[in-house]
Amino acid sequence: MNKKRIFEGLPIMALLIFIVGTAGAELINGGFEETRTVLEKDPIIKTMQTRNWKFDEPLLFPSGWKVNPNTKDGEYRLIKDAGQSQGGNNSIYIKGHFTIDKTIPVTKGDEIELSFYVKDPEQKNVVIYFYCYGKNDEGRTMNIGALNFTAQATAEWSKKTWKLTVPENIKDNKLYQVIVALSSVTGAYFDDVEMTHKKAE
Repeated sequence: MNKKRIFEGLPIMALLIFIVGTAGAELINGGFEETRTVLEKDPIIKTMQTRNWKFDEPLLFPSGWKVNPNTKDGEYRLIKDAGQSQGGNNSIYIKGHFTIDKTIPVTKGDEIELSFYVKDPEQKNVVIYFYCYGKNDEGRTMNIGALNFTAQATAEWSKKTWKLTVPENIKDNKLYQVIVALSSVTGAYFDDVEMTHKKAE
């Protein structure tokens, strides 16, 4: 059964080092059609190698997206095959976390709907995270936890939708920004991620 809850575990803290960006545009390139080549000198490559990630070289990320490399034994592939994608020419395979590379400003009462297509021959659960950020006493951005949504993948492409109203606080800290992350512990394919964001009046 699909469910939404506040993520309470500590491991999420270790996943945040590489993904905090400045406040930017809403989710873009959710079909993964536009891509960029990651330069060999980019530190994310060394981190992925150190943590035993499997990935193709040269490393290609969809523009506006990247892996969160801090989990161990992850796997990432950009699938450039229209016959395997839900829509367009590209989809992605991820075992680990795959995130947008900029934060999205939010306020209490905002209505967000995030939809995506997923498939996994093993039909395991996938989890969508909103990594949540507030500010410390010095006004600096800090992680304050996460919201998440769990869905069971199917053997063929199926659409999943997460609807939520943005809370004012996470763990007694005011929520200002979120980062979208797609994740699978065992590995799954994702495509056509879309988000609508209705600001509170």
